[in-house]
Amino acid sequence: MLSEIKFRTAVILGPMEKTILKILLTVTIFSIIISSCATGVIDYSTAEESERFRRILGEEAEYNYNGLFPDEIFIKTKTQTFNSYYAFQLYNGKIFYKGIDRAPSDWTILERTGLPRNFLEIGFIKPERITEISADSNELAALSDEGVFYHMMLTGGLSYSAFNWKQKQGWPEKTDLILDETVRNMRAWALGRRGSEVLWYEDVNGNQHHYGTIGIENRYFLLEDGQEIRMSDSGLPSDFSHNFLGPERGRFIAESISVSGNTIFLINAAGEMYTRLVDFDTVGSDPMFFKYTYNRNYKDARPGSDYDTNFNYWALPAEDWRSQPEIRLLGEAAITDCITIAQNGEGNAARELRVAGLNPAGDPGYYYKQVFDEKWLFKEAPLEIAGRLLSSKTGDERSRLRGPSPDKDYFGRLWRSGRMIEDIELSLKGFNIFEGSCTLTVSRGTEALDIIFHPVEMWYFMKRKSPGRDGSPKLFMVTLDIPEEDISELSPSFQDDINEYFSAYDLETFSLAAEAAEGWVIVESAGEDGDGIEMIFTEFPESLELNPSVLRQYYLLSSDEIVGTCFSDELHVQNPGELRESGRGVLLDKIYRNREFLEGVKNAVSEIKSMGFSSELSEKTYSGIENVLNFTGLYRIDYPKIYTVTMHSGNILRKIYESAARSQSERIWIYDNIITHTQKRINYYEALLDSSLVMPSVFAETPAEYFRKAGLDSAGQDGGSIFIDRNIRIDTSLMEKIPELMIINAGQNTAFLLEFIKYEEKITAFLNEKSSGMTELKLKARFTQIAVGDKRTHSEVYFIFDGRTINIEEEDGRTLLSFELLP
Repeated sequence: MLSEIKFRTAVILGPMEKTILKILLTVTIFSIIISSCATGVIDYSTAEESERFRRILGEEAEYNYNGLFPDEIFIKTKTQTFNSYYAFQLYNGKIFYKGIDRAPSDWTILERTGLPRNFLEIGFIKPERITEISADSNELAALSDEGVFYHMMLTGGLSYSAFNWKQKQGWPEKTDLILDETVRNMRAWALGRRGSEVLWYEDVNGNQHHYGTIGIENRYFLLEDGQEIRMSDSGLPSDFSHNFLGPERGRFIAESISVSGNTIFLINAAGEMYTRLVDFDTVGSDPMFFKYTYNRNYKDARPGSDYDTNFNYWALPAEDWRSQPEIRLLGEAAITDCITIAQNGEGNAARELRVAGLNPAGDPGYYYKQVFDEKWLFKEAPLEIAGRLLSSKTGDERSRLRGPSPDKDYFGRLWRSGRMIEDIELSLKGFNIFEGSCTLTVSRGTEALDIIFHPVEMWYFMKRKSPGRDGSPKLFMVTLDIPEEDISELSPSFQDDINEYFSAYDLETFSLAAEAAEGWVIVESAGEDGDGIEMIFTEFPESLELNPSVLRQYYLLSSDEIVGTCFSDELHVQNPGELRESGRGVLLDKIYRNREFLEGVKNAVSEIKSMGFSSELSEKTYSGIENVLNFTGLYRIDYPKIYTVTMHSGNILRKIYESAARSQSERIWIYDNIITHTQKRINYYEALLDSSLVMPSVFAETPAEYFRKAGLDSAGQDGGSIFIDRNIRIDTSLMEKIPELMIINAGQNTAFLLEFIKYEEKITAFLNEKSSGMTELKLKARFTQIAVGDKRTHSEVYFIFDGRTINIEEEDGRTLLSFELLP
């Protein structure tokens, strides 16, 4: 089994080493693969969006800048590209190729059909047409008009054969990589491969690292806004969930992207250019296979050609974007956004940059230089680029070629052992959900200390869409960097606070872990130390009074993407009871969209259950293995990488499990309610059709509408909180989306959730009988109390509203909570 798994950084193992590595990883990986087989990217797109999978992404002729079947390809495009061994041309949806200093010397259709084919790969989707290609190193990637990605190696290796098309990729499970809504409207994509051709990578401390035995392959996607860059990785699940922060903290708007050796080359509409060598390994996100350090003094003088440098420490933080010098344009000179980067040797510096354009005499060709050089040169070439010339831009015009930064500032508080440290305040300045270091400020009174906060994305073994932005949290490993010279200027008592709460984490690689999503960040000790710190950050200071356990649940419930979609205009009809006969088509469309959405939600429930099972099984399995390794002392061995694998794997799997467990029950609960509500909506719309658009019964599109009809208006004071009594607040903003109230105790440590049972029918009956004198609405509900440490108690209660007061009573009549409606 283990031999079938493609490790991203496999080492050459003897029989004894293979046996040891099997003991370490096989059981854990097997549990992950088994439990992830039923999962996939959730897609509840509309029929209109699904049809876009089949569209041709561009006319071939538009991108033949080098001419059709040219003698040489100088500039890479969607239809023309090259790698270290071959040039490729897309023609009539089929791929042709010719050798670079090797056979075939003339253009030849690739593998007889020019289309990806593999009769031995189960589930292989045979495309009818290829619309885009990209190549680098010894690899070719292709995109079909169905949105399916394929790849082929042009030379053989330890785990792959030459000229053999593959559709599935990823680890720990190989699956299809298919365009979804997160990248479908991208401006461009490019393949990058860091392997034997480039041989080694040099980190920010100047340490060189051998590529290993397999190398790493990535696809980089420049999204529609020109700012966001997404990435897929051959060593990660096959999705588009990973981001890199663009130049200028993500504000730079790029027109084009080119990649080689995993160095990204970007250009904007003013001809400004940036480069950066970046992938999941170099940013520090792969501690299960590499060792990392934030020690600026760590040096390893061995050359990257030495295989053993694959085992040394990689320096962090990773390199930032490098601004490339401007191309001076004189006479008739001009440049385009047609750019190319090509690896041409070993190491980071072995990259040639090319920008298609005109020389001062107006002759076509391209400007070129090595990535670290300052001077651009020009080479004439028969390029067809007349329609791509960039117009010159003034300083003001260039400044407008910037978008909003994804950076955010947060207020924060410090907790330990379930207690908030009252006299210490925190802030997190410039935190970015994509990646990148920022500043943690610790304040006490008039004193403050800035600490460098280094988050890197945590490895995750399940497919995702947009963690941190779709309702699910994004997980990070965090390292603190405390400036010693600044500490010495603080008062002795504040120095004691810094030492007590933060010094244990200073430059201790990945000693903290974080969950983050839109509006909040929660940081805690990465290990199992129950006496560790917790830091909570939100955009709204009033939320900081909540315990981290309570705050996390609140945001998980309030920011879920599926919840937002359920009550969007896409799925429901405004005033359905007022539709006329011409509205039948509208109803039919909404019924279809709701059915598609319903299937997506059901798939989401299945995926969450599978993820919860998988994360728990993997964490418990690995814990058992870790105990054996610690008892036997095998964890000390690092050839193969047992020591490297065990340094952080336990904490990573533990945090994945904890995060999944925290959100699983609430999300399934919410989704089950959404399934019920959506089915009722479908039934209601179908009833409208069958009754010639005559309203058959009372129906409300959102739960909040039912409660408003009953006299509970959620548009009250305090940002949607409609009742306040002493220190207790009931937040009804969630009623706009899901059928429950969240009751928040301002005493920090407790929250209450109510899930109403058959509330629609009860409120409808109440409204129908209200005219006959009924004044009390009585709803049955499931009552859940969340306390510190995610401790929960459950019971069934009655929610009683008489127009002015609310009582929550147990079935025996005992009152649990009582509130009075604000005037």
